[in-house]
Amino acid sequence: MNSQGTALHEGLDVRELRVLEELGSPQPVTQRELARKVGIAVGLANAMLKRMARKGWIEVKDLDARRLAYTLTPQGGKEKSRLAYQYFERTLDFYKQARYRVKDNLFKAHQRGIRRVGLYGINEVAEICYLTLRELGMELVLVGSPKHAGEAWLGMPVGTAGDLAGKSLDAVVVTDFDTDPERYPELKSLDVPILWLEA
Repeated sequence: MNSQGTALHEGLDVRELRVLEELGSPQPVTQRELARKVGIAVGLANAMLKRMARKGWIEVKDLDARRLAYTLTPQGGKEKSRLAYQYFERTLDFYKQARYRVKDNLFKAHQRGIRRVGLYGINEVAEICYLTLRELGMELVLVGSPKHAGEAWLGMPVGTAGDLAGKSLDAVVVTDFDTDPERYPELKSLDVPILWLEA
């Protein structure tokens, strides 16, 4: 469940949307600038721009003998809107599915008497967990993340796996739908149940 990956937006080339968004700005951009802004290779940008020009989505203008500038046409603006709507719709579907799965998992944990929890990992699923914990009357004691230790997340301090061990917790919820414990060796030493979110 990657918010930027093709699994989330299967059949939708998010890069096309990003290119059209960049070309929709008032300033014309070159291929090299576009590739850098979108995070793609210049060769891929070239191929995408040629395809978009053939479809009538963009207009190509000569800046000088070696540089071209690209601007969005009205037809390209319509396509950008269509792709943005499609992207939004799929993102919302992802959120609904993730929310349902998280709520189901945490409700089952609540029924087993789990009330004080720590979250391990900071991502979109963690935000859904946070909302669901509040909804179920469960207490979020601490958030752990090796990448963000020492920072704050939603007003809460972020610690390490070791910090989670020092708290009186009923469980630690791993905010990832990948339930392979080998990905989280640091959690093996915790003397608290680990709750893996089931897909």
